[in-house]
Amino acid sequence: MKSAKMILIGFLFVSIIVLTGCQTPMTPQGGLLVTSASYPHFQAVVDGDLGSRTGESSCVSILGLVSVGDASVERAARSSGITKIKTVDHHFLQVLGLYSQYKTIVTGE
Repeated sequence: MKSAKMILIGFLFVSIIVLTGCQTPMTPQGGLLVTSASYPHFQAVVDGDLGSRTGESSCVSILGLVSVGDASVERAARSSGITKIKTVDHHFLQVLGLYSQYKTIVTGE
């Protein structure tokens, strides 16, 4: 009986870890089944000028066990030749804790 209880506690612990995926502290409200949310991080827009270029970088996580990619602001800016950043936004997608994607989007010149 004691070993069955320990197995149940272990299963619950592992389930909680797996279902959180690569959830970050900056992520807004998350859904139990699917989360798809965009949110701002930094904004230096003057007179509504977002800049003429947009760059993206991302990382993905599978089962919360393997995570690969580079979602840095630097990578996003380099991807489209941005040298003067106007805004930094993020997008987070998670499906059932099985697949997660964290994306950084920058605009500028």
